[in-house]
Parts: sequence; structure tokens; C-alpha cells
Amino acid sequence: MGSHKRLSRREFLQASAAMMASGAAGLVHVPTTLSAPPAQETPQLVFASWEGGITRETIEQMLRDFTDLTGVEVTHQVPTESYMEKLQVTAAADQLPDVFYISKGFIADWAEKGLLMELTEQLGSDPSVDMADIVEANLYQINNHFFAAAVTTEPQVMFYSRDVFDDAGEAYPPASVEEAWTLDEIIEVAKRLTRDQNGNHPGEEGFDPDNVEVFGWEWWNWIGGANVWWMNGLEFFTGPDLMTVNLTEPSVVETYTKLSEIPTAHHIAPPAGYYDQMGFGMTQAQARGQIAMITGANWLLPEIVELEYSVGAAVLPKLGPEYAIWGAGEGLSIGSTTDFPDEAYRLLSYVAYGDGTASIWKTGLWMPQLKSLLADPEKQQTWLTEGVHPEEYPTAACIPAAHYMKNDPMRKGWQEAWDKWIGPAIDSALFARRPAEEVLAEAEAEANAFFAENPPWIPA
Repeated sequence: MGSHKRLSRREFLQASAAMMASGAAGLVHVPTTLSAPPAQETPQLVFASWEGGITRETIEQMLRDFTDLTGVEVTHQVPTESYMEKLQVTAAADQLPDVFYISKGFIADWAEKGLLMELTEQLGSDPSVDMADIVEANLYQINNHFFAAAVTTEPQVMFYSRDVFDDAGEAYPPASVEEAWTLDEIIEVAKRLTRDQNGNHPGEEGFDPDNVEVFGWEWWNWIGGANVWWMNGLEFFTGPDLMTVNLTEPSVVETYTKLSEIPTAHHIAPPAGYYDQMGFGMTQAQARGQIAMITGANWLLPEIVELEYSVGAAVLPKLGPEYAIWGAGEGLSIGSTTDFPDEAYRLLSYVAYGDGTASIWKTGLWMPQLKSLLADPEKQQTWLTEGVHPEEYPTAACIPAAHYMKNDPMRKGWQEAWDKWIGPAIDSALFARRPAEEVLAEAEAEANAFFAENPPWIPA
């Protein structure tokens, strides 16, 4: 995003790890390269992730608990940067870790290459896994075959500063899907919350967009991804064969045009370069009372808690006639060359579906994968934590995660098409660098030419 510095979850955690390294006395030393252990009779596994300072200690405690439970030793490897690039190097050298994080967009490509162990049979016979209770968006399947589990549930959530809303005399944002604002409604509220150094609001005479003291809504790029299509009742691909993307539907173009006006015409969101100039990120800006609402995901909570400001949770606005949110959770796979497939699967199941991650749910960083834990009020209370999860969280985050979360298509070549054409086009449209209709049409042509030459992989 140029100088915006809106970090992805992985980038945020990696940055946090780097900042915390100097003060992390007592942490277990973790190698910064990925490798597989030598073959041996005693099971010993390598678990690779990109988790940084906020959650690394918790994961390592989880792995120690797994060792106490099973007797299987586990080494945790955490490259601090370029995780997928380093993982690809180890894959080429036939030295993949036993169990490892994998970005969703790579799963189909790596499965076709035979790099991932198929999990379908194990999942189907695992008594600890209730497939019907898993959040549907977390079922990473390709033609009913599984080569990865979701690490966790990570829905989009909107957080707001109670103090900014109280000072402006505005009612808090809705905390249920049924009451979600439309895009036009949140823009109008954000205008009333936005004020310059003289107390003027956008649209009022004398408003100075170059000297804004409080912005109404940091919409971030997450609001403008796949859910633009989903909330308009559309999918990226036009049919079940996953051969053609349709990026130029009129409702999509109209939504992107409206979104692009938020920082450029309405001035209710920070402009390019704002965070560089301030020297801090969006949660710090909100803690200082400079942003009323931020659109992010559940994994922002640990940092929000550390900043100790009064925060509430709300649902995202509706971008069209339907409601859907994007799920950010990544994949967890087993290398096909592991020397200990049974133990590796047991670790994967413990992390993804067992008790291994319960302590991480309580920190706010992750959420359970079971719909029952997300949607049942009694079961919610077994993991929601006072002082961490805002009081609106059950309806603002848990219910949407259980029933309205969707995920990217499991299609070979999707990551490459997104990185080369679709993602940059969306970015350009969001920040009004080029007209949405024009840039999306170009991306559609390039992506569809690529998909025509690279049909989906269908496992036998």
C-alpha cells in the first residue's frame, strides 16, 4: 500500500517480534531458517510458523504441553521474515518441516506438486474432529480432499473508540449483523466524527483536510477485498469450474468508486503517508483519540489491550444487499516427506481442533474453529475473557465468524493471479490511483488469460 503501512496479520506479528526481541528475556531460542530434522527412531517434529512476539511464547507453551501429553518432542522454527519464500526453498530441497503454516493461496499448487500430505482419511476418522461443527470457511477442501487445516478462525471486526464517540455525542456503531450500517450510513457518521483543528467537519465551510485532528473511519484495505463481491451477491469466479473471474460487475465498480472517495473526497480516513508522518500505526492513533473506527480483524485485540483505551466492537458495514466477511486464517499442513506422519497429524489436530490453542483464544489473538463455541452463549463464556474481549464481541465478532465468514477460492494459481493482477488492481481502485472500471477490466483480462492456460487442479 505504498506509504500507508497497513500491515497484514503476518507482517504485524513479524514486526512485533522484531521490536520485542531485545526485551524477550527467557524466551526459547528459535532458529531463523526452516529445516527438517534428520531421520531418527524417536519421534521428533519440527513445527514452523511465522508467529511473533505477541503469541510466540503461547505457541511454544502449547508445543511443550503437546510433548507432555504425547512424549513427542517438537522444535518450533520461526523465520522472522519472508516465511513463504524460505518455505519454498526448503520444499525445493525436499526438507519441509513436519507441520507448518502455509498461506491459503499456495495450498492447491503445493498439493498438486505432492508436497503436502493428504489429510482426508485422518480427518474423517478422527474422533476429536466434528466436521459438521467446523466453521464452513475453515474447511480448506479441494473437491472434497483436504491437504490443510485452518490454523484458527480470524474474522474481520470493526473496533471503535468509546471516548471519541462519547465526545462527539454519537451513538455507538451496531454490534449485530441485523443492524449493520450501509456504506452510505457509515460515511455520514464518519463525517460527523471527523473534525479539523478548528472543529470543522467535512462538507462544512472552512474545513481543512490538511489539518485533521480526528478521522471518522480508517477503512483499511481489508474492507475492499473479496467481501465487495460477496456483499453484492457475487463470487470472484463466474462458475463452478473456476475458470473465469468477473471483476467488472457494475455493482463492484460502483462500490469501489465509493470506497475510493473515503480518503480522497470525504477526508474521513487518514491519507497516504499519515502513519509515516505520525510515527505510529492505526491502533496507536485510535488510542490517542485520532481515529474513531478502524476496520481490521480479531488479532488486533492483544495490542489494543496493551494500549489500555476504551474500545468497543462492531460489525462491518454492508457493502451491498447481502452480508459476508472475509476470513484471514491461514493453513496448517504436513509435509509429504515427514518421517512421522501419525505423530505429525496428531500435532496438527491438537493445534487446529484440540485444546492446544484454547489459551490463545483467551488473549484475543485467535478464535475457536467450532461454530458451537462461537455461536452458543454458554460456550462463548468458556473462552471470552473479561478485559480482553469487548462486551459486544459475542454478536459483533463471534456470530459473524460462525455464520457469515467466507474465504478465498482453493484454486491452483489463485495466489499468483492475486499477486500479479487482481490485488494490485484492487489497491489502485481503492486509493483512486486509476478509475475502478478501467483498472479492474485490465486485471480481469490478464487473470483470465492466465487461468485459461492454468486450469484448476482436481485431485483424484
